Amino acid sequence: METQTQHKITIENRTKTQITDVVEVKSATEKVVVLLLSKGAMQITGENLHINKLSIEEKVLLLDGTVTELKYTENTKTKSFFKKLFK
Repeated sequence: METQTQHKITIENRTKTQITDVVEVKSATEKVVVLLLSKGAMQITGENLHINKLSIEEKVLLLDGTVTELKYTENTKTKSFFKKLFK
């Protein structure tokens, strides 16, 4: 049985962000970072975003840059072609 880590976000002055329970970084640009967490995904929007540290073993991400929005999604699995066709 897999042990679950606690998900926590710490933002200092909107410019330094620490996020725990990070499983994978799906994509990252200076304006948008998309993360896969244990229970879904998170999209971070902002300016001059830069991943300062990523430790998959520790499930921690440190992000520099101005954060303007955080958005969660529950299901990150891509639907198959047939599921999309017959929904």
